[in-house]
This record gives sequence, structure tokens and C-alpha cells, in this order.
Amino acid sequence: MIKLIEMLSSAPDGQLDASLAKECSKFLLLPDTGKDPVLFLRNLRDKCVYCAGASNAVMTLFAIFLDKLPPEPETEKEARRASLEASWK
Repeated sequence: MIKLIEMLSSAPDGQLDASLAKECSKFLLLPDTGKDPVLFLRNLRDKCVYCAGASNAVMTLFAIFLDKLPPEPETEKEARRASLEASWK
């Protein structure tokens, strides 16, 4: 997961919005304590969908990596998305 975030941090603007690539770089600079790459990638995928901030290739990468994981509990997904939506307003 960290390797995917590293790759996304240097993705060209045509593949991933520059502000989202910058978020990836910031995530990588955080101390290891308490950072959750799965949660970060789920949020990043939702931001890409909401803002149309990624190419089909990047969205396919999300599908490959995240769809192989156990499903996110519906209550957690709803809370996470509500938090994201609140931050966009």
C-alpha cells in the first residue's frame, strides 16, 4: 500500500490531480505511528470520484488494491464519507 502511495505522489497531473498527489507526499512524511494506508487510499479514491481527479488508470489501481481487502463495514464507510463531505463544504 505504501508503494502505491509513493507512486501516486509522483503521478503526472494528467493521471492524478496535483493537489491529490501532494496529499500522498504529505501522507508519506507523517510518522508511522497511527497512519493507516488503507484508510488513506479509501479516502483518496472517494476524493478522486467526487472531484473527477484521477484517470481511469489510477481508478483501476484503486480497484485492484482496495477491492481485494475485506469490505469496509457500512457504518464505517458512511461515517468516513460524511466526514469527507463535511470537509469539502
